[in-house]
Amino acid sequence: MAAERIDISLNQLLSSLSIALDLAQNRSHEHARRTAYIALRLADKMGLDDSIRSDIYFASLLHDIGMSGALSRYCINDFQENHVLKKLHADNGYELIRKLPFSKFVADSILFHHDHWDGSGVNGLMGDDISLGAHIIHVADSFDILFDRRNSSFESRHVLLDRIKAGAGGQFHPEVVENMKSIAETEKFWMDLQYHNIHMILNRMEPIQTVSMDVSDLEKIAEVFALLIDNKSEFTYMHSQGISDFSKKMAKNMGYDELKWRKIGIAGYLHDLGKLAVPNEILDKPGSLSIQEFFKIKSHPYYTKLILSQVDGFEDIARWAGNHHEKLDGSGYPECMTVHEITEEDQIIAVADIYQALTEHRPYRKALGKQEALQILNKLAQDKKIMKNVFDCLEAVV
Repeated sequence: MAAERIDISLNQLLSSLSIALDLAQNRSHEHARRTAYIALRLADKMGLDDSIRSDIYFASLLHDIGMSGALSRYCINDFQENHVLKKLHADNGYELIRKLPFSKFVADSILFHHDHWDGSGVNGLMGDDISLGAHIIHVADSFDILFDRRNSSFESRHVLLDRIKAGAGGQFHPEVVENMKSIAETEKFWMDLQYHNIHMILNRMEPIQTVSMDVSDLEKIAEVFALLIDNKSEFTYMHSQGISDFSKKMAKNMGYDELKWRKIGIAGYLHDLGKLAVPNEILDKPGSLSIQEFFKIKSHPYYTKLILSQVDGFEDIARWAGNHHEKLDGSGYPECMTVHEITEEDQIIAVADIYQALTEHRPYRKALGKQEALQILNKLAQDKKIMKNVFDCLEAVV
């Protein structure tokens, strides 16, 4: 049987997922996109071929993917000042990227992006023993961390560039710094970096790569991001994996074709993507949430749908993932949808999520048993908050 395929823009997918990484606690908004913009400008200035250029783009968008799990509690400045944290997040990122369908160049660019030209970096490598992609991302990443978009006066620009130039031959690759200086001489460069410009500018520059992807490759990407989501809290370990597994079983049981039930599984992996924007102290709070804290929790499906909706070809996945807290009677969130707006596919993710959450430990209660969880879901079906046929399907597969 031929592999199922989905036509998507890989650029859009990675760019949208990079937003999720930047939404995470203690992150600088759009940092990944600005780093990718600077890295692409450097690649173009250095005359690198299209294949290397594409790999540098992908690596720069995902260079901080390793700042997950326990490391998500640290801010970017913590990493800049601590070699141990730098190495941990680079190593973690490398291991995650190896699970994805990307080249060794991409993986090495992430692994070594905190190594220095003179050998004083986290792995002790030096000079051309370090991937060129890592050298470029190191300069682009460092530049953006130092860049203050609220103060881009000529004086502040000179201070920033002086710090980058001072690192040439030590922290940074000398040729990359020379090209960085040349790029920064134009007003356009500084204007492009402003918050309200970067998305549109990067869209014009990114490699044109709309591809027909094997659905198994999309599953790999979704599974890695599910790990990032679930590792954010000890109470949600393997939560998204469980939602994906139950959702696929339910969709198969309901007679959906293979491509559709696998896409529903991808939606299950990514349904809590927006939780990367929710602080850990709220996710792990043992007591009742305040109104403000609950509002923050309720924002996560909004961000899930917003992020995934940016990917052409992901429209149905974005909907199914983003509607998992809606109820048939309009009492759900964030859109207060009703029975006339909610689809069966939406409900597959929603019902699987409720069951999985009930049977997991939470900071405020112990995990419930299977029968107790099913009784709660049955009551929701009787009260017409969830679809009865979807509940019946869940009961058949658990």
